[in-house]
Formats: sequence, C-alpha cells, structure tokens
Amino acid sequence: MTATATAPTPAAAKPEATPRGTAEPLPETMTALVVLEPNRFEIREVAVPRPGP
Repeated sequence: MTATATAPTPAAAKPEATPRGTAEPLPETMTALVVLEPNRFEIREVAVPRPGP
C-alpha cells in the first residue's frame, strides 16, 4: 500500500487595511474632548487638523 501526504492549501492572506499611499480621505469634522480650563472639559465637534509642511 502506498500513502501520499499532501499539505493543506493555505488560505489566501487578507491584505492590510489600505496600502501605503492610498489612504482614505479624512472626514471634515470629528468628536473631540476640548479642555476649556484646568479640570473643565467639553465634548465638541471640531474640524479635523490637516497635515501641513
């Protein structure tokens, strides 16, 4: 009797979130914890900071 062993076929690897250089556009606003004064905070909808030079 001859036996042959076969290795299981690996599942296709899922790609990472997004490839480099193809990031999704940033939203216009975000929810942020804003410090009004020491020990006083507020949750506000603020503009998303944009990367710059």
